[in-house]
Amino acid sequence: MSEPEVLCEAIADGRHVSPTLLRLLCQAKGAEGIALITDATAGAGLPAESISCWAKPRAWSGMMLPLPKRRCPRGSTSSMIRGVRNMVELCGLSLVEAVQMASQNPARALRIDSIKEASPAAWMRTWSC
Repeated sequence: MSEPEVLCEAIADGRHVSPTLLRLLCQAKGAEGIALITDATAGAGLPAESISCWAKPRAWSGMMLPLPKRRCPRGSTSSMIRGVRNMVELCGLSLVEAVQMASQNPARALRIDSIKEASPAAWMRTWSC
């Protein structure tokens, strides 16, 4: 986290990484040094009671799906837009900074800096918050 050239990835659902650690990461890396990621499953954005996995109803623990007979998560229902909102709400970032973390930073890491779709303005026009 202290190395400037390292881009840190974070699942900003408030469960994988606590709000306190998300704020610490923002202080250490700034908006340029963080890429938002998600482990969203096909049920992302759906009410918990309507989700099933592999044609079987699953018991959801908040936003996370535990493995059978285990307590570790298999995935979550938290979407990327929820991660963007959480970075604004939990960390006090601007919407532009949070969108940059979900779009430009991952694109830069993949060396696709030149595409217009990676800009925060283009992303915000596509996805209403």
